[in-house]
Amino acid sequence: MRKLDRSLVREAFAVHDRMDWQEPDLEMFPWDDHDVLAWRHPVGGSYYVCIPTRDGAVGAIFEMNAGAGNFAGSCDICHAQNHDVGVKPALIETHANPRRKIGFHVCADLGCSLRIRGLRSALFPYETISVGRRIERMQEKLGRIVERIRGEHPSR
Repeated sequence: MRKLDRSLVREAFAVHDRMDWQEPDLEMFPWDDHDVLAWRHPVGGSYYVCIPTRDGAVGAIFEMNAGAGNFAGSCDICHAQNHDVGVKPALIETHANPRRKIGFHVCADLGCSLRIRGLRSALFPYETISVGRRIERMQEKLGRIVERIRGEHPSR
């Protein structure tokens, strides 16, 4: 992932999303091991997620109930099954219509990039594809999520 600067990260989020956040430490973030910048909301189980795009970045809050149980299936972003933190349902507001939310299951700690690269434990049952192809697939999935957040392809 290319390094994002503070102003690009701030611009990626709506003003109302930045009201109560604590900015991430961008100097200490391991950029080479990640495909998204994600950090925990100061209260609750939600995460701020900044996804790089060709023309900048798109920011979204992944709303995950801190008290909800973990789902036993696989993550919709990285396709991993992990038993350390599990998978949780997440909701994201779309930019085109903030009252419309999209939902999917994600690793509860958003450690998808690390799991794909073998830096965190995960299972990829019945898969024989390479790590490089898993990274490509995850980046394609993130691109489709960005499209849905922007309202470009709401049916996917």
